[in-house]
Amino acid sequence: MSTDDSAAFTWGPDDDVDGAPGDYDLEGASTERDSSGLNWTIGVLAVLYVLWALMWVVGLARTPALVTGTALDDLMYQLGVFLSYISAPLWFVGVVWLGTSWSHKTRTGVLLLGLVVLLPWPFILPAVLT
Repeated sequence: MSTDDSAAFTWGPDDDVDGAPGDYDLEGASTERDSSGLNWTIGVLAVLYVLWALMWVVGLARTPALVTGTALDDLMYQLGVFLSYISAPLWFVGVVWLGTSWSHKTRTGVLLLGLVVLLPWPFILPAVLT
């Protein structure tokens, strides 16, 4: 058994002889900072989209069910309820997935537009009207 622990404190070859500790890549640093700002913004908007989806579920659960006479009307009503449940997460995933080539401002703008378009009216209106 060897007692030489010097190999445990090396993390690869020492090929970087001309790189000083203060020698930074400024372009990479600004890109990394922009990326972390975008990740923070998308994280906050993701939480808002989850809240929007939950507000749709709660709002539609408090709404009395539509009583109709035909099975087609009931099916269409249930389809509309289902689509309203998944609309907010679907918008968020669609923008994040399809907007990978968009600029940060465009992606954030489309996500904010989605929050306005998908406002959960069944949750908000009873609170405002009473």
